Amino acid sequence: LRVGVIILTSIAVEITPVFQGNQQFKLFDYAGNPHWRPCWRSFMSRLRGVVFVIDSTDREALQEAKAELVGLLKEEMLEQQPFLVLANKQDDPVREAS
Repeated sequence: LRVGVIILTSIAVEITPVFQGNQQFKLFDYAGNPHWRPCWRSFMSRLRGVVFVIDSTDREALQEAKAELVGLLKEEMLEQQPFLVLANKQDDPVREAS
């Protein structure tokens, strides 16, 4: 943790409504904390797509993220759903130095 930088971690799920024209979408932000991952499955049948976000500054977590992504790609309930993988914090100076 760097001095003066606060990092907030998701606790369980955050639901955000998004409007595009006359359509409404709900974004479900699920925590990546291993404690909450078993809860993901209970929501999979309602999903219409997956955005999988990876912290690009956390090299130690990349293998774990890869394993979780591979597991999600194998889920029968998600086999017809689109996936988007995003690496966030690309502009972080720590990432640029590593």
